[in-house]
Amino acid sequence: MSDFDHCKENIQPQRRGHSSAELLNLNRLNDPEYRAKVKAEEMEWEQKLRLDESDIQVWSEYIQWAEINVYSQLQLNELKQKAMAKFIKPEFEHLSNDERLFEIFLKSIGFGFAFYVLKLNVDTH
Repeated sequence: MSDFDHCKENIQPQRRGHSSAELLNLNRLNDPEYRAKVKAEEMEWEQKLRLDESDIQVWSEYIQWAEINVYSQLQLNELKQKAMAKFIKPEFEHLSNDERLFEIFLKSIGFGFAFYVLKLNVDTH
């Protein structure tokens, strides 16, 4: 590998591109105050989910927030997978045409999660 390859930014490409807020936040990752602020906000989102984890609106907003503020692709993927695993159950069939759930699904399949969802759906039927 060339020196250039080692200097590239480790940013996951997205179909819609990256927002300026996402790119600005990359510069702040080494700032302890910023990281503490993000951690506090993350805890607030987690608290909202504990109060009502079946609220698709909270999940949708949390994922949107995380896409801008969470700096680990692994954390972001886990959050999306957690949401999809929650809402593919039969008791949430009423959300099958919900745009928010579809958006979460589309964001998830970019990371190979579609096969997991399809397998889960086949195994439960």
